[in-house]
Amino acid sequence: MSNSISILLIYKVLARDGFQCKVTGAWNYESCMNNLEVHALAKQSGLGLGGVHVCHIVKENLLQIIDCSPDDKRQAASNFVSILESFGLASVVKECKENGIHSLSNLICLSSGVHEFFDNLNLWFEPTEVKNTYTVHTANGIEGPYKHWCSTVIFSVFPTMYGSNKELDLPLPDPQLLTLHEIMRRSWNYEN
Repeated sequence: MSNSISILLIYKVLARDGFQCKVTGAWNYESCMNNLEVHALAKQSGLGLGGVHVCHIVKENLLQIIDCSPDDKRQAASNFVSILESFGLASVVKECKENGIHSLSNLICLSSGVHEFFDNLNLWFEPTEVKNTYTVHTANGIEGPYKHWCSTVIFSVFPTMYGSNKELDLPLPDPQLLTLHEIMRRSWNYEN
């Protein structure tokens, strides 16, 4: 597995997600400075510019446990796969092994603070009845300094600049990977 994401892949994720954090709406600073059309859209939106990052839904270190070969880690990998299977998510492991950790379906755009919350399992997306639409949850609720965050996120290809995600091969975040992240959060919460 590679430790870095290619520049082309970063651009694809930024383009798919509208050059914005999916939770705060903040615009990726570099994209705005390098693309006049994106800059005009950001200015028109009234939302700020900032550090918007391409983030893994399921982090590489989790999948390294699955792929490990030393005997002392095989049991952990086996237990993890058993947990996934019990939730009907065994295909997630197969998907990540086949397409790699840096697959577009395992990447989303989040601003710096949101990225940290997400990686630390203090923020997660819960599916709604509407396809590709999720309720945003935080460990302490969206309140106080976070009240400007979106309470609902819709994953779709940025419609202003691009047509269908099928035409451009820009797959949306995998619902199973988002579910796995939510399960890890609930499991972590249960243990603590």
